[in-house]
Amino acid sequence: MNSSTLDLRCGAKKSLADPPRQSLVLKSCDISSTRPHLLLVGGSDSFARLYDRRMLSPLSSGRNKQPPPPCVNYFCPMHLSDHGRQGLHLTHVTFSPNGEEILLNYSGEHVYLMDVNPVQGSSMRYTSDDAMKFFNPTTILKEVQSKPPHSDFPNRVPAKRNLTASLDQCRKLLQIAEKSLKEGANYYYGIEACNDVLHGHGQIGHALILECLCLRAALFLKRDWKNDVHMAIRDCFRAVEIDPASFRALHCMAEALLQANSKF
Repeated sequence: MNSSTLDLRCGAKKSLADPPRQSLVLKSCDISSTRPHLLLVGGSDSFARLYDRRMLSPLSSGRNKQPPPPCVNYFCPMHLSDHGRQGLHLTHVTFSPNGEEILLNYSGEHVYLMDVNPVQGSSMRYTSDDAMKFFNPTTILKEVQSKPPHSDFPNRVPAKRNLTASLDQCRKLLQIAEKSLKEGANYYYGIEACNDVLHGHGQIGHALILECLCLRAALFLKRDWKNDVHMAIRDCFRAVEIDPASFRALHCMAEALLQANSKF
């Protein structure tokens, strides 16, 4: 007689706190090669489920819906766990060869690597923020910046000196971004350099903001990740608001609109 292991017809959740109500459509599953009793399941919501098959009792009949079986753990990136975004679901889940990590692939989103046995309450192994630990424009600039000139009158013009130092740092960040664009590589790092200029240096003047917006828009178009074209259009609109006659802003806007039209 055939028997089933999991009844997922009442397993789907919109958020971690939300009780399961809807059917969970199975999309992918995997068994750990080092611990065969561990079963990883991905379905039509954002949560991967880890089951211990030793804790599951066989179901002799599939006629009646059963309560969702207990799972050892849920896995989901924090920023996706409480949104209940329409259509967001897992398309593939798998264990690493050593069974210590799991890989989650989301439809219309990104791929995430997580620890099976999380440390300090976090199962996320790598996030987008971790990239900046390997390449942080601000950190690089601190290493190459010269010390500020010594002054016998430290309280005389501190505001002007701070503004000058901030503008110099912004220009060096923009050089990093321009290099990424010209070399056709490391677009992510160039975009992060622009982000640092726009969000980390206060009043830097309209001209520098305009240059940074146009540069970031061009980087978005070259990187061409999901929704990057919309981010580029947003930056172009902001740039045109600063200077409606800016050739670079208008040219980049035209490229972004053409790219958006080709995608939809």
